[in-house]
Amino acid sequence: MIKKIITSSLLFAALMMPTQSLAMPACLNFIKTIDWRYFADEIDFRFKGCRCEVGQVWKAGWEVSLSEVIMSSDSVNDPWMFPCYDIRLDTRVDRPQGNSQASGDGSGGQKNYHMTIFPVFGMLNMFQEVLCFERLGVMNLALMSELLPQARNDVLANIVDGGVTAVLSTVAAASSVVDCASSTAGYPLNSMFWTTGCWTPPGTGSSFVKGSKAIEEAAAEVQKGEIFMHKTTGLTKTSKASFLYLPDSVGSSSNSMCEERLFFERIKTQYTLQLNTPTVGAAFTTGEWPLLFTAFKNKINSADNITFWVWRKRDYCAGAYKCRSTFGTLQK
Repeated sequence: MIKKIITSSLLFAALMMPTQSLAMPACLNFIKTIDWRYFADEIDFRFKGCRCEVGQVWKAGWEVSLSEVIMSSDSVNDPWMFPCYDIRLDTRVDRPQGNSQASGDGSGGQKNYHMTIFPVFGMLNMFQEVLCFERLGVMNLALMSELLPQARNDVLANIVDGGVTAVLSTVAAASSVVDCASSTAGYPLNSMFWTTGCWTPPGTGSSFVKGSKAIEEAAAEVQKGEIFMHKTTGLTKTSKASFLYLPDSVGSSSNSMCEERLFFERIKTQYTLQLNTPTVGAAFTTGEWPLLFTAFKNKINSADNITFWVWRKRDYCAGAYKCRSTFGTLQK
């Protein structure tokens, strides 16, 4: 009953949003582009007691889990293009253009990726105190690969991204099979942070791709953005993620039930993707079997310009949790 009330209220708020105007891009029609079934399925009021230290006082609460859209992510052929909004910042005829299609010599092509902060439920501003949605209520461009030097140079990307180069090893290739099976079952392995399950490995932080699987490779590009934002403190640990090699009480991976924690690697179980453009799809698990979310989803006229919603999971102690904005200093 609680889930139905919350979901119905958010749907009503989305219906009242000015973004539902016919003059707005179709991707911003939250009624149609948000996977509301996934949102409802992910809300979990456990009513299990918990406590947090606020100042020098202990406050009691109960455990809650939820997932919300916090960003949109683009993977595009044309630099400075945002396919969801049909915006090109560079409109010159001779503008540099990428090509993600596979070349005859097997060298692949190049794409660019963007991460745009877009806290949809924060904008709807419903149940903020209980559900602790992202506090920032505006859009904000967080990352553009066009501005990253390593995106144009694999050697530089190898230096900058160091440990990620492990994906090129035979051991990493073998471990990807294990992660693929686990991810398809709905349980990505966080401890294998260098793999992307069944997807084409993200490799280095460069924007080069093989060019044979547009949507799958676009999803892998999102992983590059998540990796970069975690390493630069743009994203934090907000879930009870399991890492076999690192106890929950150690350093920056310590319990995040009371407040967000810095974590400098991508947390695969914390994020879920949902295709937004060129077609709308259901939310899917990081690294799962590609055919489950790519079949018949691309369009001939899309030019392989893809946009995803990025969902983030939050586990917290409701009533005692320090609800702050991940992306700013706003707090209520």
